[in-house]
Amino acid sequence: MSTESNDFTNNNQQNIGDSRSSLKNNEKDSNSITFGMKYFMHTYQVFDSKKLRKKARKMAIQIMKQIGYAIMVVEPGKFAMKYASSAPYHLFFTRVENSEETYNQQFSIIFSEILDHSLGEIINSLHLTFTVDVGWLYLQYMLAGQCTDMTILYKHRICPCHEELSKNITIIKINGHEFSSHHTNIMILQYSNGIRVVVSTAALYSDDWKNRTQGSVKYA
Repeated sequence: MSTESNDFTNNNQQNIGDSRSSLKNNEKDSNSITFGMKYFMHTYQVFDSKKLRKKARKMAIQIMKQIGYAIMVVEPGKFAMKYASSAPYHLFFTRVENSEETYNQQFSIIFSEILDHSLGEIINSLHLTFTVDVGWLYLQYMLAGQCTDMTILYKHRICPCHEELSKNITIIKINGHEFSSHHTNIMILQYSNGIRVVVSTAALYSDDWKNRTQGSVKYA
């Protein structure tokens, strides 16, 4: 790695360290979560190597715990085996935070596992959903150590007034009557060697993935 690259890495790590100190001092402030997500949505996209994204993931977990943001994590790199064992249907159910017996069930998952790098490196993503929390979705990509370039088509957005999106995210609101809308929840994940399609009963926000039983089918 060149001296310039080392400086780049050190500067980014210093910036995250400074941000962590600032957040720790304000962890009781209700706006600290918003501040943390805004910081990462403008910083994480520059971590363009697996090594740097791994470091960013660890720092993100630590910071989110400090400011009281509830997250569920698993060790990355193992989902490919779970995916293979679920053939031929590849049907999974969400792990329920308040139900510990779901934690170790064979086909229970958390959202970041769908993005796991054991299935390949994601180049771009397309999300179609009724409800989206962009900050929460962005965090899932950070936890998986994946590229955050994405396009989101949605009907309802949680907390839009508090988020300033980074340039690698395109978000498009689909207008229409709330009760005549098709509640499609589809992800199309682009890899260097093809795509995967995920169809889910859950929308893209925390509550749907934490304490509700949801189904998800992943097509190769």
